[in-house]
Amino acid sequence: MVQYYDDALFALQRMKQAAIELDNEIKKLEAELQVVIRANPTDPTFKASSGWVRLVNAQLLRDKHREWGRKIHGVIMGYGRELDSGHKNLFKGRAIGFQHADVTVGTTEVFAKAIQHKHTVSPENASVNTMIAKAANQLTGESGEAPLPGQRKIIDVMINDPTNWWPFDIKDFENLDPEADLYGGIIPFELFKKRAESQIFKQISTYTKNKTGLNPGTQGTLYQYMPTTVAPAPTFHKNPHAPRSTALYVHSGNNPVRADVLTIKMVYGQPRPFVTATGGIITVRTAVFAAFVVGGALTVAFQEYKS
Repeated sequence: MVQYYDDALFALQRMKQAAIELDNEIKKLEAELQVVIRANPTDPTFKASSGWVRLVNAQLLRDKHREWGRKIHGVIMGYGRELDSGHKNLFKGRAIGFQHADVTVGTTEVFAKAIQHKHTVSPENASVNTMIAKAANQLTGESGEAPLPGQRKIIDVMINDPTNWWPFDIKDFENLDPEADLYGGIIPFELFKKRAESQIFKQISTYTKNKTGLNPGTQGTLYQYMPTTVAPAPTFHKNPHAPRSTALYVHSGNNPVRADVLTIKMVYGQPRPFVTATGGIITVRTAVFAAFVVGGALTVAFQEYKS
């Protein structure tokens, strides 16, 4: 097992060193060509020189390195999230598995859960939405991973590009003052919560690849995992003895029971600052949402954030 990691690390080290050497070579070739161009600014024949050909090829290879790097980063970080989940629960003495979701913990115990991990290094808002939709669909069992009825369903999405401000898109910032600093905390947290709820709702309620997905008119959907709640709405609360857990409970006299909600965790690789209603700045690394049914209608609601 360790040999696989050793081989992969060796290959990564080679690729990293090659990328460094390539960057240096491109800088050198660009400098040499600039000398030629300055000496003969109207002579286009420099594009037929061996130096120009080498520069073009080096730039093509650099683009390929960037593609490799993004893909490797996405895969490794995704597996890293699964590793963290598996190891954390292994050392808690809980049964773990990988057949019914990316990671499952327990079966019918109070801590039982099935987690679909997603990770993106894309700067595009659409990439994140696609992952939410895909994870929701996977939790229906469409891809062959069918969570057990007693396992809480969790979607865990990590966004690892500092320019990706999901749930906001680039067009949301078109009229922003050029001097404004997003990382200084200018986006209202309440706006973030509402936009995120809307984005999540849209993805888990309309995704119908292969005519499954979270849709009340289809069979085998996530609706089978949602609670049949009493009007007007359930009252959720957390277990005070497990403050780090995102599990929610329904008040039912003196016997609260775990709410069978779909939990959605949005994790930022680079924490995001938001401004509160009172003008303070908070830093959000993880935002937790819950999807549940009220009066037969799907609802998505913000639950908490973690710095």
